[in-house]
Amino acid sequence: MRKTRLLGRGAWGAAAVAAAALGVAGCWGVNKRHPKPLNYDEMGLETHHRGLMGSPEVGAPEEERIGHDTLDKLRAPGKKGGTGAPAPASGAPSAATAAPAPPPLAAPPDAPSFGGKLDKGVVRAALRAHAAAIDGCFEKAKDDAGGATVVMEGAADAGGKVTGAKLVPTTAPSHGVEACLASVLDGVTIAGAGGAGTFVWPFKWTPPEPAADPVVTYAGKSDLSKDAVKSALVLAEKSVHGCYEKALAAKEGLGGTLAVKLVVGKDSKVASAELGASTIGDADVEKCAIDAVKALAFPKAKGGGTVNVTATWRLTPGAVR
Repeated sequence: MRKTRLLGRGAWGAAAVAAAALGVAGCWGVNKRHPKPLNYDEMGLETHHRGLMGSPEVGAPEEERIGHDTLDKLRAPGKKGGTGAPAPASGAPSAATAAPAPPPLAAPPDAPSFGGKLDKGVVRAALRAHAAAIDGCFEKAKDDAGGATVVMEGAADAGGKVTGAKLVPTTAPSHGVEACLASVLDGVTIAGAGGAGTFVWPFKWTPPEPAADPVVTYAGKSDLSKDAVKSALVLAEKSVHGCYEKALAAKEGLGGTLAVKLVVGKDSKVASAELGASTIGDADVEKCAIDAVKALAFPKAKGGGTVNVTATWRLTPGAVR
């Protein structure tokens, strides 16, 4: 008889534990965003808990107070009252407080911009005056910087002197070219600015194509060699580039190919010169090239024949367009 009563009490006890677990699950669901150890006094379960399981020791683990199975059900993802995820580790930033990822860098500008008293005309003229040094920065790294665009920014004081030139942050460094450009730009004085200002300038570099070898044909006998013709044309090339640079200062983006046909006479002087194929689109540069060729002197040749030569130059603006 006593055994029967004990079994009865056990059955009633099991039912009470289940009821308590359901009550805990419901209370847990109210605060599922902030999981924490169960507080039985707050949930009104003090009497049930102590009556069924006895008073837990102070500081007893949560598993000992309500049982592993019940705790697992309460914390199971997707279950009513469950958290779906373990509590964040102490000191770890939550998704709500974590620092946002930095935005992607904007594309570097492909056109110059200006502030204050500066404008494109005065800045470009000042940069063209230092074009050889600027191109030299790219030439030093030509194996790596071919086709590169390096965007620099700087500021000019009231007298036009540039200081603080540096790479625009949205531009990727280009093999040290930016340090060289900063050094050149900090030596530039922008004449005619009319006051202080700022500028951003994209230096677009395309390596120059090698000069084309002259085409040399002979009419009659002559020992004037092609190498001698090529050496003589170097002097004309310097003059042609000088004329081109002068025209480029006033005409943005000027460039192309230019050919001059000439005849070297029996006396080794230029008997005639005329314009050949040209895409340069500038009459002053074309005339300059013809005049430079006419002024050439070639080595004395034997044989009494004449020599026909076609000289071709490829003219490109370099990094300052």
